[in-house]
Amino acid sequence: MTLRGLQGPILATLMQADAPDEDRAGVLSLVVLLFRLAFVAAGPPIGLLVDRVGIDAALAVLAVVFTVIAFAALALFLQAHRIGRGAGT
Repeated sequence: MTLRGLQGPILATLMQADAPDEDRAGVLSLVVLLFRLAFVAAGPPIGLLVDRVGIDAALAVLAVVFTVIAFAALALFLQAHRIGRGAGT
């Protein structure tokens, strides 16, 4: 739910600023669709993990996995914005 809360105000604002005017609605719709599909795809494996190891261990594993993913995404985000600024945009 934290990811969903961050996705709305932070990522939507950045995408609105970066998307061309004529494509903005389509880009935002695709982002929402992909985010929801990620929830659908992640649900069953997480449920299996909880069933096999219990909720406490599953949450610990997910915390580590999502922390690694978050730092990787942050690194890619920062790299993309440095490249964009260096190119004069």
